[in-house]
Amino acid sequence: LDQDGVIIGVNEPWRRFAEDNGGDSSRYYIGSNYLAICENAAHCGSDETPRALAQGLRAVLSHQREDFVLEYPCSSPDTERWFTARITSCKQSGASRAVVAHEDITARKLAELALARNELRMRMILDALPVGVWLMDQSGQIVQGNEAGNRIWAGARYVGPSDFGEYQAWWLHNHEPIAAEDWAAARAIRKGETSIDEEILIRCFDGSEKIILNSAIPLREADGTISGAIIVNQDISARHAADEELRRAKLAVDAANIELQQAVAREHQIASTDE
Repeated sequence: LDQDGVIIGVNEPWRRFAEDNGGDSSRYYIGSNYLAICENAAHCGSDETPRALAQGLRAVLSHQREDFVLEYPCSSPDTERWFTARITSCKQSGASRAVVAHEDITARKLAELALARNELRMRMILDALPVGVWLMDQSGQIVQGNEAGNRIWAGARYVGPSDFGEYQAWWLHNHEPIAAEDWAAARAIRKGETSIDEEILIRCFDGSEKIILNSAIPLREADGTISGAIIVNQDISARHAADEELRRAKLAVDAANIELQQAVAREHQIASTDE
């Protein structure tokens, strides 16, 4: 473009683009005022792309900035398409010029959209699970958790292995505190250990205590290197409380049974013996 925004030259890919999209195939828009086209389109519709392009182009042509970049959709009736517009200030024989380049980024945008859909689907799956799930990256940093995990712990701390001490817990079998390096997650990321259903007592971030089954499984690349880990927490507080109640009830029944047997023995002794 010249300093007024008029198209003074185009390249072969632009010519092909104009032909493929039913544009001016005789002069390929040479002589047209690109800035005026953008400004007219900005006034005629609700699409923000022409308005943004016009503002960026004016800024480059007036030397307020050296370049301007904008990603925008430009779909045809049967095809989704995206482009990057890059406007760059330059000189030609001492005269101010601007180069406008449009790059087709459809493949990249489609990949990004597919990735976003997969991430959303994964998020929905994680939040639908009744157990807490935490994801760790290669460094051992907790990067993601689900709603069940947040409910179990009454919050979350997205930290790495060296800060696992922020999660307070004790081994249920001996009531010893769990050190940061002894967590199943830390062992999974550092040693590649798989731990399933370790019973631990945790102190939640609201001060309450729960008993959970804690599991950690390392994730590996094709070459065997550890790329992360999955941690699963299942709240068994209610089940454990029911088991304890059942155990106490059994002890009470056993004690009552012993007492009954002793009473029967005493009555038998009284009934069969004349002192």
